[in-house]
This record gives sequence, C-alpha cells and structure tokens, in this order.
Amino acid sequence: MARPTLPVDMLSDSTRISNDEREVRKSVEKALQGKSDKLRPPTHWSKERKKLYNFIKKECFPPDTLSNLDRFLLEELVVSLDRKATLDKLIDEDLEHLENVQTRQAREHCRKSALDCMRDLGMSRAARAKVADQVASMTKKPVTVFDVMGDDED
Repeated sequence: MARPTLPVDMLSDSTRISNDEREVRKSVEKALQGKSDKLRPPTHWSKERKKLYNFIKKECFPPDTLSNLDRFLLEELVVSLDRKATLDKLIDEDLEHLENVQTRQAREHCRKSALDCMRDLGMSRAARAKVADQVASMTKKPVTVFDVMGDDED
C-alpha cells in the first residue's frame, strides 16, 4: 500500500523532488487550499458556541492551515461538542437519563460525529503524531562523515 502524499512544506530535504517541482507543487497546494476569509462562527450561535469555535480555530490549528472548505467541519465539530456537553449535563443532573436509550444514543452520535470531524481536520492523536514525526525529521541535522568518525585534531 502506498504512503499518502505529504504537503510540500513537510517534505524533507532528502526527498527526491527537484526545486522546480517543489515550487510548482507549493503553488498548486496554496491555490487548492483556497481562502480563509470566512472562518467565523455563525451569528445565530450562542456566546458559548462562538467561544468554543474561536478556541478550536486559534488554539488547535497553526495559522494559515484552515481554509473556507474546513468551515463546515469546524462548525459540525463545535455543534457536536456543544450538544454532547448538554447531554452530559442533563445526565449529571438526573441519572435516570442515563437509562434512557434515546439519550444514550444521542450522546454516542454526538461523540462519534465529533471524533469524525476531528479526524478529518487532522486533530486525532495519530494525525498529530504523523505531523510531529515529519517536522522532527525535517529539523534533524544531517549526519556527516565527521560525526561518524569523530573529530581527531590532536
């Protein structure tokens, strides 16, 4: 099975790709990403939802990584998390709701929806680990002959 293609910014210097190809791919990736001018929470949302939306957008993603195409996933994520929190609060206030099948199913649906959105946005542990691994491999100092042989200047 082939590995997924990485963005050009995450490729190490040892990747066999010419500088021209690298520049072309970088410009195409930037064009495909699109604009990010509409990444705002909907105006009809409550203050709490807007606050959660802005927190996730600013704290969980590096600048310039989200585009307008991610807006819908981000909104669905916030709605799922907010509804799950509401259901959790309802259950905490009255444990009889825990016995209600519909309440449990609704809570599980919200949880799965949130996890799906997180995975699609690259927020899962595996996605973060993959990005961290790629960044770490890019910042590694290349091994030279002098590193292997040692520096004998005596």
